[in-house]
Amino acid sequence: MAYKSRRVSVVIPAYNEEKAIAKVVNSFNLPLVDEIVVVDNNCTDRTAKFARAAGAVVVQEHKQGYGYSCRKALESAKGDIIILTESDNTFDAKDMPKLLAYIDDADMVLGTRTCM
Repeated sequence: MAYKSRRVSVVIPAYNEEKAIAKVVNSFNLPLVDEIVVVDNNCTDRTAKFARAAGAVVVQEHKQGYGYSCRKALESAKGDIIILTESDNTFDAKDMPKLLAYIDDADMVLGTRTCM
């Protein structure tokens, strides 16, 4: 689809999140999103399998650690706008349009988790 003629990639670093990853991928599978990339950071469970089944592209990062996984996610994305989110379902995809509303006026927009 795209957002104002720009491709949107959602990237998700992941380590052993088989319980949440399909729900996360499915939640971001929105008309605004052109691709979803999950980074398998040496998972020993079925995270990669479930991510693929939910429609994500899965790439491997062999260097262990969140920083390496984030870097691989950003390098792997093809979009003009990249949304980095967590694989544990702690961010709500419905907030994405709220953040995108600011992208025309900024190079980077940040969101945080909120407690309910």
